[in-house]
Amino acid sequence: PTPRLLSIAPQFTIPGGRISVVGDGLPVVSSALPQVTVGDHSARVAFASPSTIGVVVDGHAAGRVAVRVGGVPGELFVDVGVPIATG
Repeated sequence: PTPRLLSIAPQFTIPGGRISVVGDGLPVVSSALPQVTVGDHSARVAFASPSTIGVVVDGHAAGRVAVRVGGVPGELFVDVGVPIATG
């Protein structure tokens, strides 16, 4: 079967937040984690199984950005908030 992307949860996050990419037949092998991009940047994969990939959104993402998993056709979208103030 062809791997496919189904959903993202939550659909809204902040830089440094974690999202779950849900799919069928996601490319997970014991020797390497799947390649995931959020926007134009590689994302840190925290967990991976054939049905779910946990991803940490880096500080480069802002606004509505595409999430892609290497070897899986299509893309999903997540809305990443922009910090207004710190401290």
